[in-house]
Amino acid sequence: MAKGTKDRAVVIEVLYPSGRASLLFGWTTDEATANVITLRKMQMCMYYPSGGVPGLASAGPPNGSTVGKATDEAVIRHSERSSIALVMTASAAAVKAWEKYA
Repeated sequence: MAKGTKDRAVVIEVLYPSGRASLLFGWTTDEATANVITLRKMQMCMYYPSGGVPGLASAGPPNGSTVGKATDEAVIRHSERSSIALVMTASAAAVKAWEKYA
């Protein structure tokens, strides 16, 4: 597992062969190119009404979003069942918006 040097907040899009996707937020020291990324304080956004996936990293979930409570830790793996499609660093404004759902 490739480790970075700095703890940072990220939004990750995970794609599945069924065409479904998971949108996750959390804290990691792993590199964006790693096949395994460990997220601390991981949350999942099940629904967001606007802003697109990049909006979740730049502004956070908008009003009307459905976001799960934070877990202590989750391990996201790139495999034949799931693909880490996108890893975006979350802005300070996005972190604040995500944390109101924690």
